[in-house]
Order: sequence, then C-alpha cells, then structure tokens
Amino acid sequence: MRSVSDWIMLRLRYYRPDGNPLRRVSDRLETLAMAMAIALFLISIWPSIVVGRMAADAHRRVPAGEHQVVATILTDVPTPSVPFGETATRARATATWTTPAGGQRTGQVDAPVFAVKGDRVRVWIDATGSPVTPPPGPSEIWLYGVCSTLFVLMSAAALVCLLFAGFRWGLDRRRSARWENAWKLANEPWRRRRSE
Repeated sequence: MRSVSDWIMLRLRYYRPDGNPLRRVSDRLETLAMAMAIALFLISIWPSIVVGRMAADAHRRVPAGEHQVVATILTDVPTPSVPFGETATRARATATWTTPAGGQRTGQVDAPVFAVKGDRVRVWIDATGSPVTPPPGPSEIWLYGVCSTLFVLMSAAALVCLLFAGFRWGLDRRRSARWENAWKLANEPWRRRRSE
C-alpha cells in the first residue's frame, strides 16, 4: 500500500513542467491548470483572513445602548438542580439595579451559585434597563473569526478543486476521443485485410 508521501511525490512528478517529448498538449494544459489552481488557492488566503477579521470585529461590537451595571441580589440564590456528575456555576436570582434613566428596576439575573442577599453582580442591560445576554468574550470572538476564516478558505478550496476537476474532465473526454480515433485509424488496415 502506497503512503501519502509517495502519492504526493508521484503527483509532483506528474505535474512538473519538463521537456518530455511524450507529453501531449493536453498534459501541458493540465499542468498549467494545476499551477493556476494552486495560485488561486494561495491568493484566497489573504481575503479569507480579512473576512475572518471583519467577522470577529462585527461580533466584538456591543449594540448601542447596552452596558454593564452593578445589581444587588435581593434573595439567596437557590442551588440549581443539575444532572449527576455535573456542577453548576451560575443560577437565576432576583436582583435590583439602576436604569440609564436613573430609575430602579427589579428582575431575574444570572448570579453565581451560593450568592446571598446583598451580594453584588455585574449584569448587562439595554437602553430601556432590561437585562440582556452579555456580549461574547475574547475567546468566543477569536473562535468566531477563525471559523469564519476557515469557512471562506475551505469554500475557496472547494471551488478551485471543482473548477480543476471540471477542466480535467473535459481534457479526459478529449483524450479519450483522440485515443478512440487513433485506434480506429490503426484498425483500418487490419479490417481491409480481413475483408479481402
């Protein structure tokens, strides 16, 4: 069984440009198409990185009016029930906080497990003072950017491979037709001899 490195070396030998007189024009076109496919893939790396950075920047932005405030817990936080073997770090608790307009607001917020009445927690609120989910953390933003970059890069690779496969399919059809015509021409003298 052939290893991956043997397969790669075979492909490199097959596609390298050389002065082999047995290479057909279609072989040279296929080598050129492979070089163009590799170049297109390499060119797509930079735009993929740019798209990933733009996606991370868009994910990093906090919507207008949202900001963090300090809320005071009004009741002890109950221990949440979780499946056996798991531990909970956050639970819902009743708390009060000040809205951007200066009024007091009371509602359910996320709080650490075992927090007691009077503890303070940081919560994110919108312009009306209602609690909202916090923006993503740095690791989530980084992961979002990397995933976006890889998605664009893999899409570009798939498109380049599809174009190369289509071009090679056309070349193979042309080679097969020429091969069949060559066999017909080579078979013609034998057919005439049999009929005589």
